[in-house]
Amino acid sequence: MATLETTQYAAQSAVGVLRSSLSAIDAGAKLRYYEIDITFAGTPAVADTINFIRLPSKHKILPFQSFYKSSATWGVGATMDIGYRAFTKEDGSAQAEVASGITSNLDMTLTVRTSLVGTAGSLADVMGQVEVAGRGGDITVYGTIEVDAPVAGDTLKILLAVLVD
Repeated sequence: MATLETTQYAAQSAVGVLRSSLSAIDAGAKLRYYEIDITFAGTPAVADTINFIRLPSKHKILPFQSFYKSSATWGVGATMDIGYRAFTKEDGSAQAEVASGITSNLDMTLTVRTSLVGTAGSLADVMGQVEVAGRGGDITVYGTIEVDAPVAGDTLKILLAVLVD
């Protein structure tokens, strides 16, 4: 019977130490969950946006460890993108707004708690992290209604997982 080694295991064996590929925010970070909820008072339209939360300037959003649940009355095929508004990065450069920077085409017809990347996400989606590190000020996470809008009384709850430096 053969014993196989991963690239990481072989590299560690060669130098005899455990090396980490964690960034500074990962190495000393704390996992936090932000609870977000909305009950629609009126009927929003397709392409309307919803500001969910303002995050302090340095976070890593973990979409696969985040969850959402919507009410049963959203229309058939209803979807939403979740992203972030424009901000100034730590190095002073501008980060453009990315409407689907966290996840896209989120199925809003699901009434059970589901990961933000769903069950059909690629391995890159599952392991992915969205780093939002700005200089001063807050970073707004928001959603855009893509297909078939909710009606008055519909709800959306999100549990957003983040690493906080």
